[in-house]
Amino acid sequence: MRSRSEIIMDYNRVMGLADQLDSLAGKLKQEVDGTVRGTFDSLRTAWHGENSELFMSRSYDFISNAASSADSLQSFAYSIRSNAQRVYNAEMEALRIAEERSYL
Repeated sequence: MRSRSEIIMDYNRVMGLADQLDSLAGKLKQEVDGTVRGTFDSLRTAWHGENSELFMSRSYDFISNAASSADSLQSFAYSIRSNAQRVYNAEMEALRIAEERSYL
């Protein structure tokens, strides 16, 4: 059986990793909504030609996919947190039961 400190350390480590994943998703969203979208908008106004519409269409598909990926990462981080909380609660309950048992 794992000790209380091991359970807490693992829980905190997993929650920290979920926070990192959430942070990365937020940074990706920020880059896509700011820098990348702005760059493509500037390019759209400056570039007129035979292939510009096709390129811009694919560029905006990329932006949409990247934003969707960021949303998926945030959803995944939420799921990790939720599952980690359930496991933590179950392990702490099992530990409590084990500590209460008396074999006399």
